Amino acid sequence: MSMSGKLIVVEGADGAGKATQVKLLVDRFKAEGIAVETVEFPRYEESFFGAYIKEWLDEEHGNFIELDPRLSAILFAGDRYEIRDTITGWLAEGKHIIMDRYVTASMLHQGAKISDVEKRGAFLLWLQRLEYDVLKAARPDLVVYLDMPAEMRHALLTTDEFKPNLGHTETDELYQNAVQRCAEHVAALEKWKIVSCFMDGKLRSKDNINTELYGLIRPLLN
Repeated sequence: MSMSGKLIVVEGADGAGKATQVKLLVDRFKAEGIAVETVEFPRYEESFFGAYIKEWLDEEHGNFIELDPRLSAILFAGDRYEIRDTITGWLAEGKHIIMDRYVTASMLHQGAKISDVEKRGAFLLWLQRLEYDVLKAARPDLVVYLDMPAEMRHALLTTDEFKPNLGHTETDELYQNAVQRCAEHVAALEKWKIVSCFMDGKLRSKDNINTELYGLIRPLLN
């Protein structure tokens, strides 16, 4: 199937503001008359696999961080597979899609479980074969990673705004630090665009960050 729309992924650390930035982008593009859709993963309420993922994240079946990364990745891939035809249909219609996480999230959060760089590389190849070759997920045209220093991320996630809604994967500092290290590795390997959420030691405003994101994405949209 020929694709004329573009698939853009906004990825980033927990607490980096992915959902906020995706909403700002979608609103801005729609105001310009651009046909755009959005999907947020995981889809806990909308998919069979998403509901089961939520059970794991709620620790109903054990510690999700300790689950084999390939088994975890299959669950998330299943969630994406359930909406695959909708995504490819939008792209074929010429609609652009702004994703809040995608296959990229499994690269980071499951890749983080593998400390050996060579073994992690093998996992990343396996994951992309699973998602793109076996399950035929659409490949992204651009991935933008919202980068946030580990200490700043931890400080944000422990504020009253975030703390009541956090699960064990978000509060496990060792795991989050591993995700950060994995992100640095994968972003360089996959040539993602990096947008820093901090500048001169201060958190950038959401509008300031969005202006940079817009500048990276807008030229791709016809």
